Amino acid sequence: MASKYHFTEEKKLLKDGETIRRIKYSDGTLGGWLSHAGNLSQEGSCRVLGDAKVLDNSRVSGSAVVSGKALIAKKAHIWGSARVYGEARVSGEAKVYDQAQVFGRCLIADKVRIHGKSVVAGDVYIGGGGTENYGEASVYGNAMIHGTARCYGAPQIFGDSRVFDNAFVQSFAQIFESAQVYGKGRVGGHASVHGNAKVCGEAFVHHFSDVAGDAVVCGDAETMFDQITSGTINESQKTREMRIRREEVLDEIIYMIENCPRGARDALLGRIASLVMSFDEEDQDGILNLYEEWREKRGGTFAYARQAIDGELARRKGASGQSQSIKPTEEPRPTGLPPRTISGPSRIQGFLDDMENMRRASEISRWNKGIPEEPDY
Repeated sequence: MASKYHFTEEKKLLKDGETIRRIKYSDGTLGGWLSHAGNLSQEGSCRVLGDAKVLDNSRVSGSAVVSGKALIAKKAHIWGSARVYGEARVSGEAKVYDQAQVFGRCLIADKVRIHGKSVVAGDVYIGGGGTENYGEASVYGNAMIHGTARCYGAPQIFGDSRVFDNAFVQSFAQIFESAQVYGKGRVGGHASVHGNAKVCGEAFVHHFSDVAGDAVVCGDAETMFDQITSGTINESQKTREMRIRREEVLDEIIYMIENCPRGARDALLGRIASLVMSFDEEDQDGILNLYEEWREKRGGTFAYARQAIDGELARRKGASGQSQSIKPTEEPRPTGLPPRTISGPSRIQGFLDDMENMRRASEISRWNKGIPEEPDY
């Protein structure tokens, strides 16, 4: 049987010192570059075209086509009706077959399998990544991986699933059916994401989590052993605790502002500032942002309080911009109230106690003087 291609006189020296040669097909079509005749089968309709290179002990066979500036190296094998093109690289013992397509600037390495009608595109990396389960990922069915997604270890991505953007899939995770992992979402361990479920944002689904149905895991949510079939989870336990903590502090601030007698206003603002300052910078911003949202809902009232609190916070910051610790006993206190040292969990309750004392003292004073109650703000 006549050879379907032959080597031309055109040669190229690679950086590692290896010399490769361009091929030409019997129909006159100029082909790509091979290290030796074993890189491209003489049987079938397989071809290496353009500036594509097939090196080392890698092989192209069947009806596969490698073109563009694609690089096939080491022991990789491309066969079936697969297509590898663009600047894609397939190396290690990776295999691309059936009707799979790999293009863009992808890197497929180690023992990865890309098959079925799957598509891998963009700047995707699929390989071992130094994990103990060394690069045995499988992508098949109608699955698509694109963007700058990364797949390490031995995950399985199949069905009509999609992994894209900066998503990260690793270990023994399974993404299948019509599931999507995108944004900076991560799926690892033995977790599975399937159905129409979505993992996105900076969410992390791992261990033995099962996310299915129409469930959405997003934000900075983290699941480990959860089974989620519906609804949206958008925050981690840490974030949830932080949010609840901030909301509780805001509730106390609002209570104090709304119930503070006019004469105790200056002392109140000092105490609120100290309360806010007792948290770190991130919590301070979070609490004041919540306060601002609450104030806007009230039609912009209590603006003076935010300005005064901001001023007090600025005054209590050191020249370096770091918050200075304020002892509770250093805070200004209304005349007549017994000194209180507040620390730990009792801090907020102490504020409430003081505010209640001030409110009662004001009511008694007004009643004794026959002064009618009037709005404070």
